[in-house]
Amino acid sequence: MAIDILKWSNIEHIAVYDVESLFYVLIWITFLYSGPNGLERKMTVDFYNKSILQEWSPPKVEKETSLRTIASVKGYIMVEPRQFAVTILRKKDPFFSSLNNCLRGLREALFPPPPPELDNPPSIEESTEEEQDLIYRVKGTVLSGVKKTL
Repeated sequence: MAIDILKWSNIEHIAVYDVESLFYVLIWITFLYSGPNGLERKMTVDFYNKSILQEWSPPKVEKETSLRTIASVKGYIMVEPRQFAVTILRKKDPFFSSLNNCLRGLREALFPPPPPELDNPPSIEESTEEEQDLIYRVKGTVLSGVKKTL
């Protein structure tokens, strides 16, 4: 599920959220499977419990709190290129190594770095309604770019 949807329950749905969700499904596939024809990855309970999949699965606590926690974890991994490499690219099944550039490209399209002049950009919670509207329009532009590269 897209980070914005996890954070805010009454947010307007835009198409880029579907692309972001598909991106997470692709990541899940690279962790759970080990080849074609539905060959499941041999995964120990310990590996699963220490993997990002466990952190992206909502615990049995208050739904709103757990969804915001998942959003924070996803956001940190997606915004930081090094975290993405360590948490996703290095821990997925080796069979999917050929997808590294694709996964990196989708991450960069969905989570572009802030402009250099913004040393400390405000969070969306701190932004005005006008600024939030701009963020959604930028995400729509990103979606157009993703469509062109796919």
